[in-house]
Amino acid sequence: MQVRKANIDDIKNNREIIINYFFKLLSEDTDIENVSFKTEENYKNMEKFMLDGSANIFCAFENDKIVGFIWAYEIRKKVFHINYFYVEEKFRSMGLGQCLLEKLYKEARAKKIESIELLVNKGNEKALKKYLKNGFKEEQIKMRKIL
Repeated sequence: MQVRKANIDDIKNNREIIINYFFKLLSEDTDIENVSFKTEENYKNMEKFMLDGSANIFCAFENDKIVGFIWAYEIRKKVFHINYFYVEEKFRSMGLGQCLLEKLYKEARAKKIESIELLVNKGNEKALKKYLKNGFKEEQIKMRKIL
């Protein structure tokens, strides 16, 4: 297993895998309409931002196949935002997620980033637990009334 910063060839060579991961991520979010269109759009944005240098993407590979990734970008001066973070189910609880986070932390420090933020669904207890364990603090609560 290898964990490293991705390049554009990694993204292009794993296009279908990444689209599948976006589909799985977005399918869990009940607010997303037209998941298939959104997954393709996310992939195109990933490729676009890789090419313009604004994406910070680290991937876990098994035999050149991406089995997990974390994608962050500088949302404000000195602030990274984790856009997407996914590890294939059969590779979870093996330390890959933590390794991906550590690679991102190292990149952030090298770029003089002062904080990292993200959004997580309150029902995603495993993710919440992982982020709290990594020193993230809850700052906002999103509320909704359905009419």
